[in-house]
Amino acid sequence: MMEIPNLTLRYTLLCDDVRIEMGNKISLMGIFQNIMVEKLPVSLIKFAVINHWMGAGVHETEVRILSPDRSNLVVSSQATPIDLTPGGFTDNVSFL
Repeated sequence: MMEIPNLTLRYTLLCDDVRIEMGNKISLMGIFQNIMVEKLPVSLIKFAVINHWMGAGVHETEVRILSPDRSNLVVSSQATPIDLTPGGFTDNVSFL
């Protein structure tokens, strides 16, 4: 779990797609348990990363997927601001 002052990443989910339904409910399609490929890079038609943050304050979040040796950036999302009231939470969805 990642933690910085006033902000905690509670969980991350990887899935095929994310949809916002009536009542502001999030529907997740095709949640991955693991992803195994023979070599990188790999192509996926649609790939979503959901991060659930808790805390307070104004922060910026970005998703980066690195090569297995962590030396090369495979893909990254655009930086997204999040603004949390004390004790608040938010889900940030990035499509890659």
